Amino acid sequence: MRPVSLARMAIAALVAGAVPPLLAQESPNIHYGMVTHYVDARMADKMRELGAGIARVDFNWSGMEPARSRRYDFDYTDTSVRSARRRGLEVFATIGYTPKWSNGGRNEHAPPLRIQDWEDFVTTVVERYQGRDMDVKYFGIWNEPDLHAFFEGSLDDYVALVKAGRQAIRRANGQAKVLGPDVSQDGVLNGFYAAAMEAAGDQFDIVTVHWYPTGRGGRRLEAFLDDNVRPASMGKPVWLTEVGLSACGRGGEDAQAAFYARMLDAFQARRSWLTSIFFYDLYEPASKCSYPPVRVDWSNRPAFRVYRDAIKAHP
Repeated sequence: MRPVSLARMAIAALVAGAVPPLLAQESPNIHYGMVTHYVDARMADKMRELGAGIARVDFNWSGMEPARSRRYDFDYTDTSVRSARRRGLEVFATIGYTPKWSNGGRNEHAPPLRIQDWEDFVTTVVERYQGRDMDVKYFGIWNEPDLHAFFEGSLDDYVALVKAGRQAIRRANGQAKVLGPDVSQDGVLNGFYAAAMEAAGDQFDIVTVHWYPTGRGGRRLEAFLDDNVRPASMGKPVWLTEVGLSACGRGGEDAQAAFYARMLDAFQARRSWLTSIFFYDLYEPASKCSYPPVRVDWSNRPAFRVYRDAIKAHP
């Protein structure tokens, strides 16, 4: 997952305005999701138009507790959760990224010096996000911990975060699901995924991985899933929590739409164990040509229609 600036996150609060009243609740279709980073009212409406039922949202510790004061900034996460829940959507919260006070003044990708600080933060978050229009049931531990660009610790450091994180999550909300290891395809292919599953797979209720056609081994999603992901998944449900193709490359928007169709075909053929797919990402306000199936002016690219039609055909 590419990092998203705090300035961009602040857009959520400005664009959202008044959060709409809670809609009559229906069971959201969590088999289909989008990486959104945040959710405002307009993005939630676009998710409803699409038919996808779950949004992956950033819960960055570095932004939510920037100083060691136990004073938290929940503005953008509150907006995201309320906007999603009041439109009948579920939220998959990815918790990660350390504030400087917790990691010895390093960048946010360094592990914390004290695991108790992490556990305390996770507990606070999970305790907050419970109840009707603030309810979050799905919590991921970090993003792409196999990549130095997102995690500068070791596998042992990550396993410690997972074990402390699960303890905090389940203690605060016994019904919540713990997701991970949320690795890149490189992490699957270089052995990090298998090692993480061997060391901490029992901590995950749902196994999560990412895949892009431009990465290592990026030609065949089917072989990646069947030969590399499933064997180490411990028989647990697997979610593909990032998959995407930019509309800027060769073939443009038509190629992106064809890519969505191929990914959805691969997903449908494996739904007995691959139970959810998230495309990256719904909307980028400052990018005229990138991954989203929604343009800057909120019109839909062909990929949006492909995804919407597939959801209707295979709920």
